[in-house]
Amino acid sequence: MKLILFILLLAIPFSLACSCIESPPPEVALNQSSAVFRATVTKIQNPIFSTSSLDPQEITFTVHEVWKGDIQKTTILTTAQGGASCGYEFKLNQEYLIYSTNNEVSLCSRTTPTPTDDIQLLGNSTPPQDDEPQGLHPILRISLMGLGVLVAALLLLRYKK
Repeated sequence: MKLILFILLLAIPFSLACSCIESPPPEVALNQSSAVFRATVTKIQNPIFSTSSLDPQEITFTVHEVWKGDIQKTTILTTAQGGASCGYEFKLNQEYLIYSTNNEVSLCSRTTPTPTDDIQLLGNSTPPQDDEPQGLHPILRISLMGLGVLVAALLLLRYKK
């Protein structure tokens, strides 16, 4: 009987909630992050098909000032959907001080709504970079270049005859 109970316990999937250590001071968090900036949430995009709280959601921000990273005025980061998976639960139109690593934000980061004392402790900021124009999709651009080469080759062959 104990063997059956043991096997049943092994068959039950274990779920682990998010567990964070205490956030480091702002200066240390700045060094550990790939980007630090103050921004307002303008869009929250959940995945179309979601199977777990680990599935990332995209958060679009309008950036106001930057302390670290090459950050554009409009920036998109990801976070897990739920706090149990260490996802940060952003609110639309709320302003935050964001500490991100590799374009991701975690509940365990020092990210916090503003105002916060961190802003004074981080020192001088810079404005975000202007958004890059979207332009043509790279595949379309390559296709058009290939078409141009093909047309040039056909014209060259026609005039050679």
